[in-house]
Amino acid sequence: MHSGMQMQIVQLTDSHLREHEAPHHLAPAEGPPDARHLAGHPGATLAACLRHVRERLPPTDLLVLSGDNAHGDLEGATPYGRLRETLQGEAPSGVPISLVPGNHDARAPLRATFPPPPPGPLADGRRQLPDAGPDFATFATLESCGWLVIGMDTLKEGEGYGALGSAQLRWLAATLQAHP
Repeated sequence: MHSGMQMQIVQLTDSHLREHEAPHHLAPAEGPPDARHLAGHPGATLAACLRHVRERLPPTDLLVLSGDNAHGDLEGATPYGRLRETLQGEAPSGVPISLVPGNHDARAPLRATFPPPPPGPLADGRRQLPDAGPDFATFATLESCGWLVIGMDTLKEGEGYGALGSAQLRWLAATLQAHP
């Protein structure tokens, strides 16, 4: 971890992992990058990004995966199990990882696979703030290196958009007021 007020945060977003991926040779060679990514092999893309973070970037203090960590049928936690396995195999060792759901995620399986840590001091000197509650999540709420990092859950289950509700905004205001 860096000393003083500097903090190296790496954010990766929209991995869209699915239970099964198309073989590389079936991924479309043309079209917009997002179409190629979703139709092809997002797990391999995420693994390559994590290897890049691990091998080529300066030491990382926090890895944030934001929005659309999984995609498709989310009745089970299979895409999140794949995400956990990918992170265990490819993420930089010892780096805290925070996940923030997006509109293609499912909150219950995500929280079951990646439960928020209990509030209080963490082994590496950071301090985890209390979770915002079961109806929404703040997966990246911690104090470190003089910074307060908050990842707000805007997931609206079953909708193609996200939003912050009044309870979340009250929680955010109280948290920010308590940590000027």
